[in-house]
This record gives sequence, C-alpha cells and structure tokens, in this order.
Amino acid sequence: GASMGCSDWPLCQGKFIPEVSGQTGIHFAHRLGAALLFFLVLGIMFYAIRHYKHVRRDIYVGSVLASILVVTQVLSGGWVVLSKLHLYATIFHSAVITCLFGILCYLCVQVLKSPQSVKLQK
Repeated sequence: GASMGCSDWPLCQGKFIPEVSGQTGIHFAHRLGAALLFFLVLGIMFYAIRHYKHVRRDIYVGSVLASILVVTQVLSGGWVVLSKLHLYATIFHSAVITCLFGILCYLCVQVLKSPQSVKLQK
C-alpha cells in the first residue's frame, strides 16, 4: 500500500525530505534507491566512455543504453505518481526496469570476459 506514499513528484509530500515513517518512508526509500541507481549507472557510463569507447564497443554501447534506460525509469516513475498509478504508466515503469536489468546483466557478462577471448572474437 506504499505506492502512493508520496503523492507528488519530484518532491514527496511537498518536501525534499519528508517525514520517513509508514508508507511515506517506504516510498521515499524507493526514491532514494532510484537516485543511487541513477548515479551509479551514470558513473558506469562516464567510466566506459573514458576507458572503453574505442577498446570495448560492447561495454561502451551497453553503458550508454543503461544510462538512457535509467533516465527513462526515473521519468516513468514520476509519470506513475503524477498519473495516480495509471495502468499504462505502471506497466511502462515495470517494462523499463526489466530492460535495464537485462542490459546490466549483459554488461556484467561482458566485463567477466578475459582480454584474450575478446581479441579472438574480433
């Protein structure tokens, strides 16, 4: 029942940091987790651009896609709140996080490859 613990967006109950108890606290914790994910994925993208853009195109493209999806996820979360849990907004929000999870799993598999196997595939 915490889906509408914060009934406005981007603020929560009209405050930047609301009282963190009950349903509002649960919803606000979700937003804090989303913010953490947002900054981590953007950090991965900047690192990949800096170190892998010309060496490992797969990691570079995957990190850019993940960044696009995490921004889309944040905006779709706002849409869910502003539309008062409209079905299409909620389904879209769930679909985007599913795609983001898939891209992040793909990146995990790619970074586990040894440098020798990457050279052989080219």
